[in-house]
Amino acid sequence: RDEVPLPSCLSHDLSNSGPQMYTRFFHLQALGAVSGCFRGGTRTFGIRKRLRSALGVGRRPVEIIRYPVTYVLPDGGEQTVQAEEYYSLLMASQALPAPIGTGRRAGGTCPDGGCALCRVEIIDDSGLSVMTDSERESMQALAEGKPHEGRNREPGDQPTPTSRLACYAKIRGPGARVQVLELFDYDSVRGDPDGT
Repeated sequence: RDEVPLPSCLSHDLSNSGPQMYTRFFHLQALGAVSGCFRGGTRTFGIRKRLRSALGVGRRPVEIIRYPVTYVLPDGGEQTVQAEEYYSLLMASQALPAPIGTGRRAGGTCPDGGCALCRVEIIDDSGLSVMTDSERESMQALAEGKPHEGRNREPGDQPTPTSRLACYAKIRGPGARVQVLELFDYDSVRGDPDGT
């Protein structure tokens, strides 16, 4: 077998590792796992990930942690959902019959959380993140009727000490109880049955 120069991007010398390491190296090269090394650029094209995978060295699967969150619906009913850790209350509400209403036509969120239309009242804040200054400012801007996304808006309700925005409040542990003020209205996006 002829000696083949190895790329400089490999962190250790394979020349004294014996034929087994050479074989593994060439198998990896054939799989394209080290192709980024041979291109001479600074991009590695996921080389570390592919090398770990090819050598059988990898990360353990991430365990998804879920916590119970109880939503008190506008009709007075209650529903408890198992929400993933770090989900917002708005994201977790997708498990409800209808998600928390955001006041937006398609039911989505605004890009910056500044619309403050996904307001909820917190009954028990156990397991929720603390309120940020941005969240507080968004609620106050709505209460004062300040424009958002270039549109004027009417002044909204004043926030109470228990008011939170569902898009900001993150789930960090068990025990949260939330009063939902409005659920998304699916009829608002159905359109005219006559097509006019």
